[in-house]
Amino acid sequence: MVGHGIAFEKLYQRLFEGQSLTVTGDAYQYKNLSKVRCGSACSMYPGCVSWAWEPSSWACNVFYFLTPTKTRTPALASTQTFGFIDGHFFENFPSPVSMTWAAAKSACQSRGATLVVPAHDEQAKLLMQWVGYDYAWVGIWRQPSGLTWFDVFDNVMGSLYWASGEPEDPFEWGSYRVPSRGLVTTPTTARTYLPLCKVLP
Repeated sequence: MVGHGIAFEKLYQRLFEGQSLTVTGDAYQYKNLSKVRCGSACSMYPGCVSWAWEPSSWACNVFYFLTPTKTRTPALASTQTFGFIDGHFFENFPSPVSMTWAAAKSACQSRGATLVVPAHDEQAKLLMQWVGYDYAWVGIWRQPSGLTWFDVFDNVMGSLYWASGEPEDPFEWGSYRVPSRGLVTTPTTARTYLPLCKVLP
């Protein structure tokens, strides 16, 4: 799993500290905190940019400063790390895998999160920079050749920031691709995309 910076053109390397995993930089460290309490600790600190929680040890690290690095380090798959952007926590999945939109939705739900739609293109760019990949599933869908788009809770979506030439018929599932600079429609076949998940503390 690789940690990525929120600032443009920077990477942030994660480190092992005991059995828990952190990010390089300065952090407040807590023991015996649940994931919810760890996220709450970040939300209550104005300078928090990331937080990591290790379920096996209940160790929580709330980061208020990150140091840029040039390398990437493999990490424990069990560690759950989140970026704090525009009032939401976005979970960083460990690596892109081939999956359908429905599988991406289930992957988010299995972690207590939901497949998310970033509020605007600039937010999406920050999130994609955080996960360190150019392709991601997002939480929008429609009926075959339908005109109305829904979120994962079946709520009707308003105006969406589509890439040029989108939405393309008859594709039903939503993704975000950095090269396209906007939301893109995708067939329901498996794609090597990350699920872009949101979890609230």
